[in-house]
Amino acid sequence: MAVEKYPVRSTVTIQVETGLDGQGNPTFRNRTYNNVKPTADYADVYSVAEGLASLQIYPLAFVQLNEQSQLLEM
Repeated sequence: MAVEKYPVRSTVTIQVETGLDGQGNPTFRNRTYNNVKPTADYADVYSVAEGLASLQIYPLAFVQLNEQSQLLEM
């Protein structure tokens, strides 16, 4: 039985550090962007995420790519 993976949808989440809590620990906020092309190159997605993060007033903590795929039996 052969199974193929087909990309369905991708989102990118940018986490920014928004400051410190009362105990001095960093606090974070997430910004999620939908409709990322499932076949987009990872380096391109990261570059766009960095560009979007540069528009924020807070520094970038990390970039997360969430991919959903469909598995089909061939």
